[in-house]
Amino acid sequence: MPAAETIRRARRYRAAGADCVYPILLRDETEIAELVASAGVPVNILAGKGFTVARLAGLGVARISFGAQLYQSTRAHLAGLIGDLANPR
Repeated sequence: MPAAETIRRARRYRAAGADCVYPILLRDETEIAELVASAGVPVNILAGKGFTVARLAGLGVARISFGAQLYQSTRAHLAGLIGDLANPR
């Protein structure tokens, strides 16, 4: 979605009473920074896929979501621990 349309929608959400916008598929850094500067409300972006918390904060993102990443990382770590218990070296 072009940046202008994303900004237009963010402003409409704000006018309808939203206290934050979450453009789920927005992945372009330039468009994220433009949205942050223009939306008038905090912007929430999904971390991962090249977006670290530090990078998103540097772009001005106010809220950062992790989706299933924390669950998946925890599950993978736990599977490794259980594997070590089941197959001691």
